[in-house]
Amino acid sequence: MALIRENGTALAKAPGNTVLEPIAETDPQVRVKVNVYELTPYDNVEFPTQMRQLRFREGQIIRQSEWDAEFAAPTIAAVSPATGPAAGGTVITITGSGFTADAAVTVDGVAATAVDVDTATKLKCTTPAGSAGPADVVVTTAGGSATKAGAFTYTA
Repeated sequence: MALIRENGTALAKAPGNTVLEPIAETDPQVRVKVNVYELTPYDNVEFPTQMRQLRFREGQIIRQSEWDAEFAAPTIAAVSPATGPAAGGTVITITGSGFTADAAVTVDGVAATAVDVDTATKLKCTTPAGSAGPADVVVTTAGGSATKAGAFTYTA
């Protein structure tokens, strides 16, 4: 068997740019080397709090953009309540997007405790002790960080 043009002339293995045109790869393919699972929080349940589903199987070929999309940076829309004592201990609810099971929260640069991701758009945590005045709230996941400047105010 041979490859030919419409007019019957034979094509060489490397026919040059008259037959083949190189295309720059802007979204390269990658091969998944291990089974990758996705943890999805259940809504309004006590146990189990998350379900595990196979997202990418070993040997699967995907586009780099598919992998990158799984690590979207979180956003913060609101923090409630917006005030609490400087001694800490206020349970706050943070709403936004992109919250994942690995989410960590800081208030004025100090780690919050008891971080509980309810859904991808809502989490709760307990404020650490801080100094009186406004404090930045930061949510960090594998996808990046989101900061809400002055979102929580410590009261004296």
